[in-house]
Amino acid sequence: MAHQVNEVNLASQVQEEKQVMLESPVIFVHRRVAFKT
Repeated sequence: MAHQVNEVNLASQVQEEKQVMLESPVIFVHRRVAFKT
């Protein structure tokens, strides 16, 4: 049972990371523009 729970937690972490990766390009662009100016 504990192993299944670990797999579920891993899956939820991966989904959260995918959401962050979708949002982060906008943040990276803003940071690069801020650094260039």
